[in-house]
Amino acid sequence: KQRYQRRVRETDKEKIWEVNMDNVTVINNLRCGQLLSSKLRNKATGAKEFTLNADRLMTVLAEEALSMVPSIKQKDIETPTGVFRGLEDSEDNKLCVVSIVRSGDILLEAVRKLSPGIRVGKI
Repeated sequence: KQRYQRRVRETDKEKIWEVNMDNVTVINNLRCGQLLSSKLRNKATGAKEFTLNADRLMTVLAEEALSMVPSIKQKDIETPTGVFRGLEDSEDNKLCVVSIVRSGDILLEAVRKLSPGIRVGKI
């Protein structure tokens, strides 16, 4: 099975392309993402504010993406008030972030800020 398999379904009026993307996660329930996206799309947003909000949005997306890495496992954490069911990252995590040149560099910088030693590739 191909990762991205295109199929055409014809209706009476048009062809509809369907793309199989089982390995894609859509993050649409982050209220802060919607707020920051709204600020970015507002035509009244100035250049300085746009850059600030774009950096904030990329940091949120990078945090969410890094939390979905398969090496993240649930773990009971001892706290001063009791046990907390949390998450823990593996120490020997061998991640590499790959940026698509120009369009992905802003997200790359957010990931590098959160994981300073991460390996980097470019396409």
